[in-house]
Amino acid sequence: MDSVFTLPFPEYIVADEIGNHLHRGKGYAVCIPLSRQQKGMDLLVFDVKSRKSISIQVKSSRAYVGRPKKTDPPDGPFDYYLWFRAIGKSDINADYYAFVGIFPQKAIINYSLGRKRSPKNWWSHIILLIPRSDVIKIMNKVKRNSDRFFDIGFDSDLKRVALTRVTKRAQSIDQYLIENSIKGLEKNLRG
Repeated sequence: MDSVFTLPFPEYIVADEIGNHLHRGKGYAVCIPLSRQQKGMDLLVFDVKSRKSISIQVKSSRAYVGRPKKTDPPDGPFDYYLWFRAIGKSDINADYYAFVGIFPQKAIINYSLGRKRSPKNWWSHIILLIPRSDVIKIMNKVKRNSDRFFDIGFDSDLKRVALTRVTKRAQSIDQYLIENSIKGLEKNLRG
């Protein structure tokens, strides 16, 4: 009898996205630990050619519908917000952190669910892939404000993505969207 292995959905979509960009044809492997209680990493990206690896810790949040706030940017509130617990400096061990949010498509919020729509079109996700050094900088801002949480505001089309709670004004972080930061991860593996 074979044992059944499960993977939490946020970890799966991060592994899938990384696997789509850094696939085995290029000499990469996305690995997962056998223990669900593995400290410090949820995924490992391995470069077969250089024999280097990078650890990734996945953090996830449900998406909250945006409500107008004082810290909103001039072009209005974000469609959604993600809330994450601050990470202590001694707990930042992985090479990269993937912050994941799963959110309903904007049309679902405004209209009733009809039978004609396909469930795969109801949901979408956002993945921010942030290097360890930048996570430390973000956490230093959180600590300065004596806050235990930080949040990320974004629009459903992912044109605007920003830190919102830890700064007086929304600070753009769209450079960390996985499609923008995957080249940095690949460079670190090959370099």
